[in-house]
Amino acid sequence: MALSHDSFAFGSHPHTKVRALTSFDVPVRVSTFSGVGGELHTVDQRKGRLLGCQVYVEAASQALLETALAVLYAKAGTLTGTLTADGVSFVKCTFLGVEPLGVPFEDGTGVAGWVAPVQLLWRQRSLT
Repeated sequence: MALSHDSFAFGSHPHTKVRALTSFDVPVRVSTFSGVGGELHTVDQRKGRLLGCQVYVEAASQALLETALAVLYAKAGTLTGTLTADGVSFVKCTFLGVEPLGVPFEDGTGVAGWVAPVQLLWRQRSLT
């Protein structure tokens, strides 16, 4: 389960499939004219959309988990190329950052250590 953007690898943390959170924006300008019924719609080309995936960031200790999250927070706005998720590429993406989905917790099984559920967010500027 590989997740990378430009040359930055998000690690081998368990994650969901990257998916579109919104459809591509379709800018519509609405104009009305005095004395004329109805309205005029000027439609522009499709613009960007939001992409996201849920990730369970794992680390051996709480301190290492905080360090791993700090690295992700620092990447917001600095990654602006191709996002690749499990062999699928999304071009023209900007990494918007990390949104916490819950409180970090210690895995009681002893397998994962400390875990933080987060959502990674990107803005795809266009489809091509």
